[in-house]
Amino acid sequence: MKKQRKNAGEIIINIIVVIILIFTFIMTVNILLSAGKGYVELFGGTAVAVKTDSMNGDKPDSFKRGDLIFVKILEGKEHIQERQGLEKGDIITYVSADVDGDGREDIISHRIISVNKSMTGTVLSYTVKGDHPQAYDTQTISSAAIIGVYTGKAAGLGNFSLFIHTPLGFGVAVVLPSVLIVIYCVYVVIKNFREARGETAGSAITDEQKEKIRQEILAEMAKEKLNDGEPK
Repeated sequence: MKKQRKNAGEIIINIIVVIILIFTFIMTVNILLSAGKGYVELFGGTAVAVKTDSMNGDKPDSFKRGDLIFVKILEGKEHIQERQGLEKGDIITYVSADVDGDGREDIISHRIISVNKSMTGTVLSYTVKGDHPQAYDTQTISSAAIIGVYTGKAAGLGNFSLFIHTPLGFGVAVVLPSVLIVIYCVYVVIKNFREARGETAGSAITDEQKEKIRQEILAEMAKEKLNDGEPK
C-alpha cells in the first residue's frame, strides 16, 4: 500500500513538473518572439495586452487597460484587399509612438471614424480615435501600416501578459520555474543513485556470508564422504 501511494505521489509530481515545463517554454517563446514585433502571430491571429484606457468607452466592443484583445493579422501583400475593405466603426491595430514611456514603439488599437479615399476610390488611409470620452486626438493611419483588425477581447487577462514582460514577471514566470525544475531533476538523480547503490549493497554477499556458505559446503561434502565409507 505504501509503495502504491509512493508511486502515485511520484506520478502526480511528474505531471506537475511537465505542466510547469510546458508553461515555462510557452512563456519564454512568447517573450522572445514578441520582443521584435511586439506580438506573436499564431494561426493568422494574435493577442495583444491593452496598455492604456484610450478605448475605455461605452460601446459593446470597447475595452480598457489590462484587457487582452484578439486581432486578426492583416499584414502582407496577401491581405491588401482586406485592409482596403475596412469600414467606419472597425477597430484596427497599428504601430504608434511610445505611449507607456519605455522608449519603444507600442501597438495601438483604435476605432476607425472615417475612411479616406482617392479620386478612384482606393483607400489611402483611415482616421482613428479612441472610445474614451476624453480621447479627442485623432490619428491618420495608412492602410499599409495596419497590423490587423480587432475580433474580440478577454477582460483582465492582459494584466498577466503585461506583468511577464517586466523584469519581475520574467523572474516569476520563467526563471523561478526553471530553477525549481533543475532542483527537482537533481533530486531525482540523487534519489535514483542512492536507491541503486542500496540495491547493489543489499544484493552483495559479504565475506562472512561467503565463509559460512563454504563451511556448509565442506560439512556437506564431509558428511557425504563419511556416508560413502560406511559398510552397506
